[in-house]
Amino acid sequence: MSVNVLVTGCLGFLGRSLWEALEEREEVILWGVYRSGHSDCRRQLYCDLTDIDAASWVMEFTKPDIVIHAAANPLVRVEAPCSITVDNVVATHNLLAACPAGARFVLVSSLSVLGARLDEGPVAMGDECRPVSVYGASKLAAEYYLEAHHRQGRVVGSIVRPVAMVGPRSTHGLLHDVVRKLRSHARSLELIGQAPGACKPFAYVDDVARCIVELAMEKYPSEELRPLHLGPLDHLTVMEVAEMAMRALEIYKPIQWGLPGWAGDQAVVRLREAYWHYHPRHSTSRDAVQAALEEYVVAIS
Repeated sequence: MSVNVLVTGCLGFLGRSLWEALEEREEVILWGVYRSGHSDCRRQLYCDLTDIDAASWVMEFTKPDIVIHAAANPLVRVEAPCSITVDNVVATHNLLAACPAGARFVLVSSLSVLGARLDEGPVAMGDECRPVSVYGASKLAAEYYLEAHHRQGRVVGSIVRPVAMVGPRSTHGLLHDVVRKLRSHARSLELIGQAPGACKPFAYVDDVARCIVELAMEKYPSEELRPLHLGPLDHLTVMEVAEMAMRALEIYKPIQWGLPGWAGDQAVVRLREAYWHYHPRHSTSRDAVQAALEEYVVAIS
């Protein structure tokens, strides 16, 4: 029996991996929407989801049984909070309002909803959310919109909060910045904060995508709407990531600490539990970062 699956943000970092993972499934009739970029694929449609009429048209045209909402404005440091709110909250509202009754709706949220937790130990999936950035607040608001529709019985909702994702197609994030700075003409590697820097878990983007697909395609999804943290339980510091990058690229520079951070940056994120049931190819943060670095080296050479 065929299943219509709609992926939003299908040309994005995570969206591309979701698309590739779903293409492997014979039972899936796959549709995607994007706002940035260009695609010649007839099943990937341009759509501005912040326009309710456009979102309604996409839902009517594709008639999805499953929606994986991965489209988002990911720039934590953006100076225009209104654009974050529109992209992350209004777009989610529009999709939910137009979604076919009874459809499965998987929202890709973020660990940013948890806020900064410097001395509180590892976080569990049911811990209180205390976002300290507009981005984190917008993702939490999107979660609440989905919870309301789920409780009303309009959709069957799931919320996933991936850890920091790495991969060669990344356009932002710690590893991307470190690689870019190492390949620049700068004599030193400038990093934020004080040594050893922020401490976070990392996951390879393809592993996150496969985990989300496994969750979305479950025949008997849980009726409980419990946000799921996706990623390994170990973590790496900024210094460890920088040292791994220098060894992989064979570019060595002295590290200069002290760059200012930005409002909402999470200095420490450690997980006590995570939904990592799909057996990932890269099961630890170190494995994920190393795999991404190896692909960077291949791409550069």
